[in-house]
Amino acid sequence: MGKKFSLLLNLIIVLLFKIAMPQNLEAQPPIPSVSSFSAIFPHQVVYQIFTRSFADGNGDGIGDLNGVRNKLPYLKDLGIGAIWLTPIFESPTYHKYDVINYYAIDPECGSLSDLKHLVEDAHKLNIKIILDFVANHTSTEHEWFKESVKGNADYKSYYYWSRDSAVWNKEPEHWHWLDDKNKGSEKYYGYFWRGMPDLNYDNDKVRSKIIASAQYWIQECNIDGYRLDAASHIYPYAERIKTYEWWKQFSIALRNVKPDFYIVGEMWGGDTLIAPYLKAGLDAGFNFDGWFNIKATLKEEMDLMTTRLLETYKNYTQQNPMFSDATILSNHDNPRIMDEVEGNANKAKQAAAILFTLPYTPYVYYGDELGMFGPKPDEHIREPFLWQTNDPANCTWEPNYHNKTTARLSEQSADTNAIYEVYKSLIHLRNGNEVLANGTLTVSPIKMDGVLMYGRALGLKKYLIIHNLKNHESEIDLSTLGAKSGIEKLIPLITISRLQAQKLFIPAYGSVIVSY
Repeated sequence: MGKKFSLLLNLIIVLLFKIAMPQNLEAQPPIPSVSSFSAIFPHQVVYQIFTRSFADGNGDGIGDLNGVRNKLPYLKDLGIGAIWLTPIFESPTYHKYDVINYYAIDPECGSLSDLKHLVEDAHKLNIKIILDFVANHTSTEHEWFKESVKGNADYKSYYYWSRDSAVWNKEPEHWHWLDDKNKGSEKYYGYFWRGMPDLNYDNDKVRSKIIASAQYWIQECNIDGYRLDAASHIYPYAERIKTYEWWKQFSIALRNVKPDFYIVGEMWGGDTLIAPYLKAGLDAGFNFDGWFNIKATLKEEMDLMTTRLLETYKNYTQQNPMFSDATILSNHDNPRIMDEVEGNANKAKQAAAILFTLPYTPYVYYGDELGMFGPKPDEHIREPFLWQTNDPANCTWEPNYHNKTTARLSEQSADTNAIYEVYKSLIHLRNGNEVLANGTLTVSPIKMDGVLMYGRALGLKKYLIIHNLKNHESEIDLSTLGAKSGIEKLIPLITISRLQAQKLFIPAYGSVIVSY
């Protein structure tokens, strides 16, 4: 009797507690589903780190590999499945997209030993490591270019040189003198900048050396993937078939070393431009069109993304049925999502709810989970991460011009309504939900102005994901959903919606999953 009475008393206490809870639940964070399912990479969340700005491991004010390693517990707690590090190879610039030595880690980032330890510790936490690999061009300080300048026959054709003014005049902004004051008679080609001369992939020695250096980091450090910078620029667009052939050669060579090696490319353009790369061996390309359309959807408060995404995935499937997609809200080259939504925290949260309920591989740019700001120029997009004030990991190389009032991690961790808590809850929800992680994207059977709706399906499990894009409550009639067994449950993403009969009431900028 004593045990039964105790159980009954506990039940009464729980019921009284629930009755006493405040009824305005809109500020509550998402509630992760309880599930034995666990998402497997690449259907996990990837976290992009601008290495110089994330975490300082040696007190010099500059982010480095040991800083990242020290913050692995933070990333694991956030729910991250993989880390993409922006370039860490030796370079003369702060961003390091111009390589001096493909076999050397830049001293400000750390050492070979530091990278090995980072990878080992990350793998113990089931976190993969993706490095940024810049194959399109080198620095003018690379030994190959220096020898090419000297006229060394072995290296002259590693780059593009021309004495033909007609050739220069076709792309005057991309052909450069070695010395503008003493011009000489020939120029070299550098698409992005004079400090980044393009490599000549018609030279088999260039191909062999780039492949060997890319294989080295897999063999030496057991990294898990590459993000390919400027992947579509290897050859001019008119010669793009040669670019596809090169990446196919590259991909095969790397997977001969590590069969499940992951490769994602930076190819600016729509799905028709990206799709052939998925056939050429890349797992994914960054979906910049999708990113533009998410922003447009939030701004115009109407669905400008679902139809295009479905068309994109159809095109990708025709090229490679095993394709993935790389979805983003921000990155190191483009304004942060908080700037894109003009500082509206509710829209920034909703953008995250969209990102984490779409298929394939969502990428998070470091600091977006704090609602950091970052407009152009590039340095401002790359401001230091906001650890607590006295954390030695805080980077100081660049002032936080645009984040002086942005709440630091320590502040947001104590606030259930903070952007950080929303990100964390959404990531964990996705990680534990097989439909969100692995399900296909489907068309919503319901349409409504001011509301973004799309489906996710896996086997017999069906979700309708609803985002109220308006700044006022919306009422949605679910009776036309065609749910044979009725509505199974509501899964809140940002705020709490309520269901009365077949009417769903979703608050301003609210997002919810209807399982049916």
